[in-house]
Amino acid sequence: CLYTDGKVKISDFGLTRNGTVYQIKPNTKSPIRWLAIETIKTMICSEKT
Repeated sequence: CLYTDGKVKISDFGLTRNGTVYQIKPNTKSPIRWLAIETIKTMICSEKT
């Protein structure tokens, strides 16, 4: 996806979310192998994780 500021972001579109922070719901299935440890602990995804 090409943004107006010239940056390209590549993602698995099934996991793509708008915004800078995303709260994972407790009963949502998530790909544990590809999540950062802090994401698993807090259930919060950000652009840093």
